Amino acid sequence: MRYSSTTLVALLLCAIVARAERLTADNLPQYFSTEQQQRLAGLSADARAMFERTLQRVYVSTDEAAHVAIDLTGRFILEDTLTGVDDELLNATFEAGLGRVRRELVSEQAAERFTSSGLPIHHSRRGSQNILFLDFDGDIGRNKEFGGWDDYDATAYNLQAGNPATFNAVEKGQISMIWARVAEDYSPFDIDVTTEAPPSLTRRTVHIVITSRWQVDGTSMPFSSGAGGAAFVDVFNDFYFHPHFSPGFVYFDNLGGGINDLVAEAASHEAAHNLGLSHDRRSSESYYRGHGDKNDPTSWGPIMGAPYGKSVTQWSKGLTGVTGAVNLEDDVHILSDKLGYIPDEAGDTPATAAKVLVSEEDDQVFSFEGVITTQDDVDMLKLEIPTGGLVQLAVQPWYAPSNAKGNNLDVAVELRNAAQQLILRKDPAGQTDVAVDVSLPAGTYYISIDGVGDPVNFPSDYGSLGQYRLTGKRPKPVATSSTTTTTTTTTTTTTTTT
Repeated sequence: MRYSSTTLVALLLCAIVARAERLTADNLPQYFSTEQQQRLAGLSADARAMFERTLQRVYVSTDEAAHVAIDLTGRFILEDTLTGVDDELLNATFEAGLGRVRRELVSEQAAERFTSSGLPIHHSRRGSQNILFLDFDGDIGRNKEFGGWDDYDATAYNLQAGNPATFNAVEKGQISMIWARVAEDYSPFDIDVTTEAPPSLTRRTVHIVITSRWQVDGTSMPFSSGAGGAAFVDVFNDFYFHPHFSPGFVYFDNLGGGINDLVAEAASHEAAHNLGLSHDRRSSESYYRGHGDKNDPTSWGPIMGAPYGKSVTQWSKGLTGVTGAVNLEDDVHILSDKLGYIPDEAGDTPATAAKVLVSEEDDQVFSFEGVITTQDDVDMLKLEIPTGGLVQLAVQPWYAPSNAKGNNLDVAVELRNAAQQLILRKDPAGQTDVAVDVSLPAGTYYISIDGVGDPVNFPSDYGSLGQYRLTGKRPKPVATSSTTTTTTTTTTTTTTTT
């Protein structure tokens, strides 16, 4: 017998207890409602075993027992309620979140092309076996008799009641920024974040439908009442992943009217549920919302919490030092175990350092783009200074051009000479970027870029991973003059008379 949406919602009504511990097979009777326990009792032995194995892999707090909805196969959903969005964000007009470019965009990738409906096509890592498909043009689910979602008819991403068959200029811009933000969150990992539907949905494809809380016929989407999204937990690479336990849903009209930063945070969050992550929180709260003022460059929140409006959002381990964390799971380890890391573009020694790229148009200008992939990753770059003088360089994480910055990375920079003697180190408190002006003699130098924490808002460097761009200017090389020397050779013949 299938599990209807009405029954699923009913399972979310049991009381949340005050003291948190891990939900296990042994303490289920204490924390599950009568209806939830009846649901468990009706599962087959294999389905019950599936549920208990997942509880062993995925940390679910007893505080969250009320939000666990079990499928007939033993897989389960964690409902994502909209408790993390503050009133200011929710009550802001839609236009207030559009087109406000407050910062220069560090790394902007134009759409590869646009479909006939105007959908911008983006890819973050073409060719990867792992795909995160952000689906904006609606989706239909039918006849999933094995289990999973009820039938649904999800609408397209359609802002301000526009034409649902096409994407206007505003929607195109928002879609591109949603993609860019999610690509930043997953940039250390071997996964292609894309807006283009793959030829087929494989076991290694995460499918996130960004849609309204209302279906085409006006009825509610699954778990859409007051929820930012919903997804099955730890089903990536499951034999039945598609079509039964996919897609995950993000309800844009429950997220500040569809503004890109809120939608992107929810999309990364729901995708990570599929990949096996649970919620970041403290005891007696649904999610940890983060800390720091929204205008603070280092305000911080965990992706698996509710970090809406925070400048820096990161994968975390036990809230990365926040007191009272309930869920201690290692997000980066879990994700890298499922996806793997991208190759390192620069080593951390002079022998493995990457060379900065010198502009062909102006040999004073140099640059480099890279990704800090792990907590221990340091990118070392080799810079030749042919003429002594002032050297200027700046290193910036990826920043979104409007609303919350969206970067995961906070950078520190070290500069060393050819003998590896430290010339300077810069890691400004309260900022996530670095600027350096220094006078140097001619020679070979090495720039080291590292992901770091902030002493106030996130002291640990655990989740300080992501994209960066280095730009710089060196003294103009002195032109060397060329002198041509002409040599005349005279041959003398000597005759000897005997």
